[in-house]
Amino acid sequence: MPTVQQVILNLLSGIDDPAMRMDIARTLMFLASVYASGRAPEEEIENSVYEVVYTVVKLKNPGLDPKELRKMAARMTAEVMDAFRAQALFSRVAARIGI
Repeated sequence: MPTVQQVILNLLSGIDDPAMRMDIARTLMFLASVYASGRAPEEEIENSVYEVVYTVVKLKNPGLDPKELRKMAARMTAEVMDAFRAQALFSRVAARIGI
């Protein structure tokens, strides 16, 4: 399973603007951190990830059909969330137990 960083780098491929790449990566890393802390509902984080991913997919594929854009964004959002879950297993369990 790819790491959060690998998933983000994959998402960023094809975006040349360094500032935009940095903003996207920073936003997703922030969401990963919030997810790991358990301070926001998973659904809220997933919706935010989808918003970011959809925007990136749309930037990279401006001529793509909106239905196809949504399908790609949903698939990539699932990949990001899987990476968040894998990376945050210990943190979330420890937070639930109170360690």
